[in-house]
Amino acid sequence: MPVVERDSETYEFGTFRLEVTERRLLRAGEPVSLTPKAFELLLMLVRNDGKLLRKQELMEQVWPGTVVEEANLMNNIAFLRKVLGTTPQDRSFIETVPRQGYRFQGNVNLIRQTPATAPPAPMVIERFTVTEVITTEIETSTFTEPAEPIIDITADQPVNAVRSPQSPALLENPQPPNPSSQSAALSPQSPVPIFSVMAVSLLAVFGFGWMYFNSNRSPAKTNLPPVRLRPLTALEGEEKYPAFSPDGQQVAFAWDKSGLGNLDIYLMQVGGANPKQITDGPLPELRPVWSPDGKSLAFLRQHDTTTELIVRTLETGTERSWGLVGDGMDWSPDGKRMVIQEANPTTGSHLALLDLETGNRTLLTQPGEPFSDIRPMYSPNGKEIAFFRIKNSDGNLFVISAQGGNPEQLTFDNQQVENLAWLAPTNELIYSSSRSGIMSLWRLPRTGGESQPVPYVTGHCDNLAIDRSGTRLVFRQRNSDTNIWKMDLPQPGKPANLAPGPIVLSSFMDDSPDFSPDGQRMVFSSNRTGTWEIWMCRTSGSDPVRLSFFNKGIAGSPRWSPDGSTIVFDWGFEGEKYLYSVKLEGSAPQPLTDRSSWNFLPSWSPDGQWIYFCSNRSGSQQIWKMPVAGGEAVQVTQQGGWEAQAAPDGKHLYYMLARQTPGIFQLDVATGETRPVPELAEAGKIRYWCVTATGIYFAVAANGTNWEIRFFDFQSRQVQTLFSLPRPPARSQRGLDVLPNQKTVVFVVDDRYGSDLMLAENFR
Repeated sequence: MPVVERDSETYEFGTFRLEVTERRLLRAGEPVSLTPKAFELLLMLVRNDGKLLRKQELMEQVWPGTVVEEANLMNNIAFLRKVLGTTPQDRSFIETVPRQGYRFQGNVNLIRQTPATAPPAPMVIERFTVTEVITTEIETSTFTEPAEPIIDITADQPVNAVRSPQSPALLENPQPPNPSSQSAALSPQSPVPIFSVMAVSLLAVFGFGWMYFNSNRSPAKTNLPPVRLRPLTALEGEEKYPAFSPDGQQVAFAWDKSGLGNLDIYLMQVGGANPKQITDGPLPELRPVWSPDGKSLAFLRQHDTTTELIVRTLETGTERSWGLVGDGMDWSPDGKRMVIQEANPTTGSHLALLDLETGNRTLLTQPGEPFSDIRPMYSPNGKEIAFFRIKNSDGNLFVISAQGGNPEQLTFDNQQVENLAWLAPTNELIYSSSRSGIMSLWRLPRTGGESQPVPYVTGHCDNLAIDRSGTRLVFRQRNSDTNIWKMDLPQPGKPANLAPGPIVLSSFMDDSPDFSPDGQRMVFSSNRTGTWEIWMCRTSGSDPVRLSFFNKGIAGSPRWSPDGSTIVFDWGFEGEKYLYSVKLEGSAPQPLTDRSSWNFLPSWSPDGQWIYFCSNRSGSQQIWKMPVAGGEAVQVTQQGGWEAQAAPDGKHLYYMLARQTPGIFQLDVATGETRPVPELAEAGKIRYWCVTATGIYFAVAANGTNWEIRFFDFQSRQVQTLFSLPRPPARSQRGLDVLPNQKTVVFVVDDRYGSDLMLAENFR
């Protein structure tokens, strides 16, 4: 067989080596997993180093003859940025030219290896060619063919990836047969050549038979249409809680069109553009659920302190109230009953069955204090109900018989969860969880096992629904841009400067600010490089420097040591939470805790000898402290604890009891006596509070809507309102700090907050 000679192209940039003939990328000599499309995109960018490539040009070259959307290109660019990281000068290899395209900037060196200088190709004996071809075809049908169509038109995650780009932990590549062992087996010097020929013949027969059997057994693997990911809605504001109609042609959802929190129910045709409004009342309406015949919608109507279950007939618009419920329900497939969440102020939420003929309610679950059962969902055959059992918004996935009994627990990672859906064709559960660090979508067999991420779903995703055929998935994708603002506080004898403005500004999310003890620098958390990392800048916001390089999970809650030499922070990934510290002298972050328990939300004692943190190592979330010099950690609270800050005099420790639970508690460090601070009963709903030498700054929602920064004075025991936030606060991370001289406050606001519904077609 003639050999086709060609040059071997190799490109080097930074620590990377891109080998074209081998179609592989190496980082410091180690292979990096890329999908075929990601490789083609990177190769095109590298070959045109320094040149602007238009978006349309890239899409036409990388996806020739295929109609793709710009979001597909953007997802692949984002994935490559995560793989490549940044240069030592802290800039991305891939530059975005707004509204035009992308430019590679890597100082690329091209190395060509001609056939004359290349290593000699291994000798191939013609009589063994059939064996080599068969082996190649088997490998192709096993690994390559099913993988490429599944992800071809979407985000092109690595074929062997089991984590989304936000958490890129990868399985090892399937290993091909060892070339040296093949050479030995096929060597002309091998004894008894007749047996070799017989073995080859048998292998050929077996190979063709295996291929025929495999192709007839599962033809769908090589003929699956590509997954197509596109926006279902692109409306202003926030769209959430999607639900497919029984025929799969419509999606009901809730839309906050005004941005003031007043959700209404809308319907939209799949592939349509203009949603049809179903409700238009003064109260928020949410979580729509279709009746099995498609003629009615059930949804929740929120009052001030209660939630009402409403069923609306779509043809006539008439409504019927089924009384007060909790925040979740689902319709049985036969249409005769609903499983509802009932709120109990003393024992938490439980599940009950509502008979739609008699109105009677039958208790289904009894979680017991302090647990609650939420978000129930009937299986497609109506025999089982899946739900979450939570404690302080963290929980696990359970399944129970629709007739009652003991529920079966399927997950055990105690993560924040949102909602779920059944995938009928495979009897799997798709659910949203923060187990990778951010809220994302995961799939799990009904029989249990290890949850796997939905690979082409990226970003912060939670609400989801699947149509009856199991080929369409719709989910909510959040779009947020949080920035750090500052406000100069009024000083005695000086005019007040009431003109807040941003100091840390990017098109991504920046939060968790903390000033250095000398007031000259500030650390914060940001996902501006694609993953959440720890950053440092000047107090003015200038000269940002990246301090951590995990490139996966979430690094957050950074806090300065009293001497200004060290920063502690937490890092979460795959359901684990760790404490880390990093010295400002340039060393890499070092772990302070292991994976035996969750450890997060660190802070320092004023003398710098202890680190306070939240941990579940005792079986529940409590405040602990560990000596900086090394040694055993000591439990501080007994009745719960979430985030703690010590007063500068070291006499008292202030802490939240639980996440999103208002109220600040005071602990006497000497005696251990704990009591709530009455003046701070409204503080702590969000993580906007900061302890200083003279008092506590905190944020509250005045009249339930407008957020204000207030100050509690230790000496006078009075609370003073300082100013209103110019934008809504970002509520997930720490959002408030004060300069040591108490002249300036920094706070985090949502400069852009919204969400859209995304549709994945040809889902499986």
